[in-house]
Amino acid sequence: MVNRIKLDTETFPYIKNVIESGMGRELTPEEGNEILENGIPLVITGGPKGTFWQNYAFFYRPPRRGNSTKPKLGIDGYFSTEDHTKFIREGYPLFGGTIDNEKFDGVSQTWINMVGEGSIRYNFGLKLNRVMLNHFGLKE
Repeated sequence: MVNRIKLDTETFPYIKNVIESGMGRELTPEEGNEILENGIPLVITGGPKGTFWQNYAFFYRPPRRGNSTKPKLGIDGYFSTEDHTKFIREGYPLFGGTIDNEKFDGVSQTWINMVGEGSIRYNFGLKLNRVMLNHFGLKE
């Protein structure tokens, strides 16, 4: 199953910069149009460790050079019983939240404070979270 996330015109420039920095080159106009029309493929690593309560965050993972020249968004999922504050502040997460008994239990306040409620990063993070919950078979 290929996970894709649709981007709106407001979110696209933010994610375009993330992807270009990871790829080490600018996207072509054709690649940009493809992403806007069909979304960006997600390459996901990491996942929940059991069915109990966990804090989690999704971090951007630059694609490995030589794997593919096609644009994609690499996502590392970090799931832990640690406090959000430690692992969110040490990185630059695309989203942070909590799951409890295989169900989404809320957005991390630490992450909200970091990105700003209603910002482009915030709105993209909420979209990404929905895709990731579905990918892992967790309930929203």
